[in-house]
Amino acid sequence: MAEGLVLLFALVLFVVFAIVLPLWVYNDAQKNSPHSGLLWALVAFFGGLLGILLYFIIGRDTGRRTTTQY
Repeated sequence: MAEGLVLLFALVLFVVFAIVLPLWVYNDAQKNSPHSGLLWALVAFFGGLLGILLYFIIGRDTGRRTTTQY
């Protein structure tokens, strides 16, 4: 009985994260990425943890550009 509840809890947690994280990536990409938010949400949804890591490494524009003074 307890194993079934743990499995159910893990499944619900997985489904919530599979929906919530791509939505968060979409909203964040709309604000912080020069690329399409929908594209990054799809990458996060289908790529799972790897897709989210790719978004943080490649897709997020955190303003790391520096300007040089002459």
